[in-house]
Amino acid sequence: MQIKITFDPRGLDAFKRETEVLGTEKLNRALHYSLDQVGRKLSTQVRKELVKQTAIPRDEVNRSLRDIQSGAHHLEYTIEGISHHEPLSRSWFRPVQQSGGISAAPWNTPRTFRGTFLDRIAGWAFKRVGDHGRRMLWGPSLAVEMDRGLVPVAFKAFGDQLLPLTIEKKLKQFMP
Repeated sequence: MQIKITFDPRGLDAFKRETEVLGTEKLNRALHYSLDQVGRKLSTQVRKELVKQTAIPRDEVNRSLRDIQSGAHHLEYTIEGISHHEPLSRSWFRPVQQSGGISAAPWNTPRTFRGTFLDRIAGWAFKRVGDHGRRMLWGPSLAVEMDRGLVPVAFKAFGDQLLPLTIEKKLKQFMP
């Protein structure tokens, strides 16, 4: 999953005037700086919301997200969820073995997972499958969680307010 911030100045009269005064190269540089500044702030907001939403520690959220900054010729800032194909630590979700299964709190919501058990040796959670089989359980995927809950709402609200103000401020800095 990716979250992208893109800026397309075509069709805006104010930017036509700025292009004439500043020139295309300086305008693109001002937009690039603005987009990166807003993108870093939005990335922080997305990471905070993911920590609240999933109960996964901030260090792991930071390790599982990557920011791709914009350039002078591609005005796009991307926050990308990456997978390390590793099981998440069960201790983050406070699991307790009970007679009906494991009681844990992924997504910050306590619940009991029927037919599951904790492996005492490896410490991972498994679900009984068939007569003698078992399947390992996984926690939330941060790449998927970026589309759920308050993450898109925070991203949209924060970005819509901040991007125009930052662009205006940067353009004033670049004006002769």
